[in-house]
Amino acid sequence: MKRIVIIGCQRSGTNIAAKIYAHDNNIPLYNERDLGYSSCALTFESYAVLIEFMNNTDEFVLQAPSLNAYCDQINHWLDEKVKIIWVDRDSDEIRQSRYRVEWPGEEKEAAKYLKEFGWLIDHWHCVDSVDMAKRVFDEYQSKLITHEVVSYNSMKEHELWKDKRESIGIGET
Repeated sequence: MKRIVIIGCQRSGTNIAAKIYAHDNNIPLYNERDLGYSSCALTFESYAVLIEFMNNTDEFVLQAPSLNAYCDQINHWLDEKVKIIWVDRDSDEIRQSRYRVEWPGEEKEAAKYLKEFGWLIDHWHCVDSVDMAKRVFDEYQSKLITHEVVSYNSMKEHELWKDKRESIGIGET
């Protein structure tokens, strides 16, 4: 049984990472949007759908950057643990990608981190949700969970990688 959740900052490369893991392990790929969850805030309804899916699906790769802020809680929600993979990408590259696709989620993403981790973020000088997500993960969540880190740049040699990434939009690889 292989159950993998791919997390990371929005626009960090979770989509290509999920496609690579699904391809290389011959496991069905799901996107959080497939489950009706594409918001930057977890609602009771989206939480219930995600839990039901993860508890009732034997094998999956779930691309879920919106779950990034909750990664330290995911395995507490489930009957059986999932493997968590964090995609690490340079912060400025993430910002450039967000700008290029006119990513609309900055306010919601930042609000989510402030709501969940305001007690940590208050003493940091975070510029945006990229800083928030990375600081929270590096200094708090990563110490609480078993996870693997994959570098965005390490995927460039994979056969699924597309070289002309500047033309890739939201949800594309």
